[in-house]
Amino acid sequence: MKRIAVVVLLLPLLGFLGCPEDILEVRFNMELAEATLKLSPQADAGTYQFDETQITSNLKEEMDKHGASIDKIKSAKAKEITITIVAPQGVTFEAVERAEIFAKIPSMSTPILLGEVNNNRAAVTVLEIAPADVDLIELLREEIITFSGSVTTWKAVDEEVTCTVKVKAEVVADPL
Repeated sequence: MKRIAVVVLLLPLLGFLGCPEDILEVRFNMELAEATLKLSPQADAGTYQFDETQITSNLKEEMDKHGASIDKIKSAKAKEITITIVAPQGVTFEAVERAEIFAKIPSMSTPILLGEVNNNRAAVTVLEIAPADVDLIELLREEIITFSGSVTTWKAVDEEVTCTVKVKAEVVADPL
């Protein structure tokens, strides 16, 4: 009878120890950033740089909501990136052949490529950017993040274009 009791008590422990590690992880999606980027007019086709813009990270609040802490992050990757033209009305991304979105923090000498799109000719106001397979842990641990980007066009940009960039990320962390 004692053997049965010991086996019954050990089964949950063995089951817990045999669980895959990821069952103990906290996984959640978060809006990493929403930043406004402006593109100044240029007389010729070519590569244009968006003006840099800074945002304040809300990662600490997101981690608290999900029962994790910043120092327990195992990975963070961009899952969805969009650029939306907000002004002027009627302008589309039709003239854009290539677009890139970058982010950096003060300790970085070179920005991280978050994502890019090539061979675009779509007459849309929302451009889907393919996320790069890069871990964003270092970036997320900082409070201030600087976003920038570039577009390569096949025709001139006649007027200033204001865009909103949204970056959604998946964060994986150990629980508290």
